[in-house]
Amino acid sequence: MVRKLIEWSLDSPLIILCIALGLIGVGFYSYRHINVEAYPDPAPAIVEVVAQWPGASAEEVERLVTVPLEIGLAGMPGLKTTHSRSLFGLSHLRCIFLYDLPYVEARQEVINRLQFVSGLPTGVTPTISPASPIGEIYRYQLKAKKNALGEDIYTLNDLKALQDWLLEREFRRVPGIIDVTSFGGTVKRYEIQPDPERLKTYGITLAMLSNALSNSNYNVGGDFLPQGRMSKVVRSIGVIGGGKDPMEKAIGMKTAEEAAAYLRAEEQRRCNEIRNIPIISVNEKPIMIDHIVVGGPRFAEDFRKPNGEIVSPSSSEGVVVSNQTRLGRVSFDRCTDLETGTWSHEDEKVQAIILMRKGEQSMPTIHAVKAKVKELSVPGRLLPGVEILPYYDREGLVDLTTHTVQENLLVGIALVVMILIMFISNVRTALIVAINMPLALLFAFSVLYFRGKSANLLSIGAVDFGIIVDSTVIMAENIYRKIASKEEHHEDLSLKDCILAATREIDKALFFSTAIMVVAFIPLFTMQGAEGQLFGPMAQTYAASLIGALFLAMTLTPVLCLYFFKGMKPTSENFFVKFMKNRYLWQLGICLRHPKATVGIMCALMVITVLWPLPRIGREFMPELEEGNLWVRAIFPPHVNLDAVKDPVKKFRDIVSQSEYTI
Repeated sequence: MVRKLIEWSLDSPLIILCIALGLIGVGFYSYRHINVEAYPDPAPAIVEVVAQWPGASAEEVERLVTVPLEIGLAGMPGLKTTHSRSLFGLSHLRCIFLYDLPYVEARQEVINRLQFVSGLPTGVTPTISPASPIGEIYRYQLKAKKNALGEDIYTLNDLKALQDWLLEREFRRVPGIIDVTSFGGTVKRYEIQPDPERLKTYGITLAMLSNALSNSNYNVGGDFLPQGRMSKVVRSIGVIGGGKDPMEKAIGMKTAEEAAAYLRAEEQRRCNEIRNIPIISVNEKPIMIDHIVVGGPRFAEDFRKPNGEIVSPSSSEGVVVSNQTRLGRVSFDRCTDLETGTWSHEDEKVQAIILMRKGEQSMPTIHAVKAKVKELSVPGRLLPGVEILPYYDREGLVDLTTHTVQENLLVGIALVVMILIMFISNVRTALIVAINMPLALLFAFSVLYFRGKSANLLSIGAVDFGIIVDSTVIMAENIYRKIASKEEHHEDLSLKDCILAATREIDKALFFSTAIMVVAFIPLFTMQGAEGQLFGPMAQTYAASLIGALFLAMTLTPVLCLYFFKGMKPTSENFFVKFMKNRYLWQLGICLRHPKATVGIMCALMVITVLWPLPRIGREFMPELEEGNLWVRAIFPPHVNLDAVKDPVKKFRDIVSQSEYTI
């Protein structure tokens, strides 16, 4: 069968060349469109369930939330283990499934089970976390304009609101994105600070204050009002601020100063509206929130405009704009000049992580995210003076993987060509081998693409191109030797018959040697679990590359020799080959004359290798992939205050930003 394939190739060289051109086209298309990852996802299907119960202790969360969830999720098909953790106001469960269960099925099974979990406290709704082991693909921070004094024009409340209510929704619409997790900044809230003595004076309770505030903060629908041939809807706007977000108008302003001033004015207007909410009536005189807060009433006739609108100077007590309780803060330091070691320190930033849906392709998703960032950078989409500044992008890691593959290919071609020229002193033979190496790699890319697999550093970067091109080297070298030596019984043969005779000497040996190398990967094919996820794609790619290289060696290599070796004259071995051959024959003669000593020396070397170097070599089985990033964690006591860690963290940042750490 192998000989018939070679004979058919020599009889139909144009067809073989067309097949090679088709392989180049399909392979290049596959290379351009294949999903490229840095590493394969080694994790099985993991579904995380999160339930929040604000204000509840860890013991209550464990007893009333975590345990019912564990019972409800137990016994799911394919479930291997469940890890749970109960914290103050938070319950977290991680369901780990078997490797052979798809993530979509595992996630759907968890959703089905959550519907039947009963006994949870009122207001507790468990949700599924969108996080995945390799889902983090993009990180960015919001950079705001500063004034002449170097102070931020916008508050952390403004930037956090922009992130949560605008950017998060925009990025969630990007194909392949499942969620956006933001951190840093402050969540704005309006606080009412009642004065106990004033409450006692007017006989008002906190419940009455809460009810008055709730009743004055919603819209009421009416009926239809006929007006001629038209009919209008009647409703009463009671929401504080008129139900409009001031951010919408601020985004359309031209300068950051104008937008910030408008936001501050709107905040003060809402504080005034809250102060003007009536609670009860005493002697037909309304008692408003303004009367019972700390600092007393702020409204008076002196603060009325000619049009009757009540205004009030800003105040830091009574009714104020504040933020929710902070559990952390985010800082950002950047080295702006490596030569001088100049750093930029920013103590408060708003940052976000964009998470990719599990199973999606990284590069198309990253490109879509970057396109969305470019779209949002157009004036009129963000607050004036606010920029999206990325500081982590997985595309750099993927580019590093692609660069590694390209480097292996180019270095492999250069080394093989150099060694061939060194031994046989024939450029045409080296050129034939150099043509087959990228074709074998393109064949592997085509197999991966049409099987729906991704290329990564393990599946492509770990491939030994020397072994892949070995069949082509053997075939081309033997054909060259036959033609160049012109043995006596081959002197009258044509070039085609001489090539055919040369291939018949090695065709079976070449086929079975490649088959043996493919069979050697059977242990990798049978691996299960994390090792199967990591090394299974590499074994499949290696086998596909070997099969493609063997096919090219049996078909394309003889055809190229048919064209490249025309008019070749018999040549003798060069000086280097003669020297190496003489040295080898001399050493072989010594070994044959002293067989016992030769075997003894080799056995001694094997024993020494097993006893001394082998136990001391490294155990790393992953290829090197250095991003240049360090993840440093500082662990403080569990109940430490946020303000207490501020100074130690600042000191740590100063140490890291010293000149010797800038590179």
